[in-house]
This record gives sequence, structure tokens and C-alpha cells, in this order.
Amino acid sequence: MSDHLPVLKVRLFGGFSASYGEIPVSFGRNTTTKAMKLLQILLYHGDTGISRDKLLDELYGREELADAANNLRVTAHRLKKIIVDAGLPSHDYINIKKGIYRWDAPMPTEVDAHQFKVLSKDVQTCTDKVKKLALLKKICLMYRGEFLPELSGDEWVLVESVQYKNIYSESLQELCKLLIERGDYEEALRFCEPACQLYPFDEWQSVRIDCYMALNRYKDAVQEYENTAKLFFEELGIRPSEHMMQQFEQMSSRLNYKPQEL
Repeated sequence: MSDHLPVLKVRLFGGFSASYGEIPVSFGRNTTTKAMKLLQILLYHGDTGISRDKLLDELYGREELADAANNLRVTAHRLKKIIVDAGLPSHDYINIKKGIYRWDAPMPTEVDAHQFKVLSKDVQTCTDKVKKLALLKKICLMYRGEFLPELSGDEWVLVESVQYKNIYSESLQELCKLLIERGDYEEALRFCEPACQLYPFDEWQSVRIDCYMALNRYKDAVQEYENTAKLFFEELGIRPSEHMMQQFEQMSSRLNYKPQEL
């Protein structure tokens, strides 16, 4: 690997994309072809690699194939051409040793999911509140959406996606707790906004309501509740949680406010 080459930066959160140095890399519009799936699997498993049997399972699943091993060879050959055609340096890229397939690039490769895992481990061992706050912010900013959403129908992606969502949710919860303790309500509002968009039924709006009330912005708090209540009713046919209903009673008493009829 050459340290003189630009870094290949790979995003797996919120959709697959890559950039080589400052230049976006286009591997083609369809990210769900077998060759593109292979690329994403290899990038994700990185230096650790993936066994041939597991790779065949993740790539082909329950598909009935007469010769899966030959299909894998053809797909790997096709992928190497796609990578070079996309503008990356000419190289083999796929290292196969003792039945283990590894991503083998001439340039340094950074994958957001790998960095995300490292940061989450750092948070667990960090005892300094200021440093922990900075780490939690990085984690929440790095999570731009579900892990490989285009491949969400694949079992291995679904399993990983749930784990990443849990890490994000726990990190955001801890971050908001620390920010609110410091009185940084505006920043807590900003960090909760993407979560409300990504997971509107996880009630991150409740944290935003708490922040609005702490800032004496009761009209904004009521609006947040009304929007959430409407969403829950229209999409799920239910009301928000008991906690949010209690929040509403608390803020509406400050404004002598009556809820909209749903």
C-alpha cells in the first residue's frame, strides 16, 4: 500500500458512496448488482477478510446456483474491471489466501462504519466528560442514516444495521443528557433533528420538547407535540406515549392551550 496515494473514503451509512481524495467515485448507478454487493462486502470486512463460504452466503443467499464458486470468480473479475474503470489505480484489489477474501487496495482506505465502531469503544472507556462529549458528537454526526439501506433485504445487512442503530440511539441519548446537564439546549435540539427525521416513531421529539420548555419556548414545544401526535395518528392510528402526553399537559398549562382534534 502506498501512503503517497490519496485516501479512498467509503460511506456505508445512509447509502453507499466513495471518494478518492476529493473526487467522488462512481461505480455505476446500480449498487445492488452482484459485483457491487461484493465490493461493499469486501470494503466492510476490510483487513479481517471474510471466508469463502460466508461470502457465498452473503452474496447469493438462498439462490439456487449450479456453480456458485465459478459465479464468484466471474463476479470478482468483473468487479476488478469496474473499480479501475471508475478511475482508481490499476491493482488486483481482491486478495485471496487460504479461503479468506480481503480488500487489498494500493491506497489507504477509510470506512465510516469502521471509524464508528472505534469511536463507540472509545466512549465506553472514556472517563473525561469533555472528551466523551466530543466523541459522542462525532458518533452522532457520522451516522447519516441506516447501514447500507439499498441492501436492507440481505440478512447480514439487517443484523449489522440493527446493531449500528442501537449504538447511535444510545450515543445520542447520552449526548443529549450531557448537553442538557450543561444547559446546551440549542445544541441538543440540533442533534435530535436528524434522529426525528430518521426514526420519527422513536419519540426523539420528546427530547426536543424538553429543550423547548427549558428555553421557555412553549409555542415551539406545543407545535412539536402537535406535529408528532398527527404523525402517530395518521401513520399508526395511535397516540404518542404517556410520557409525551404528560409533557403536553405540562406545557399547555403554561399557555392555556387545547390540543387539535385528530
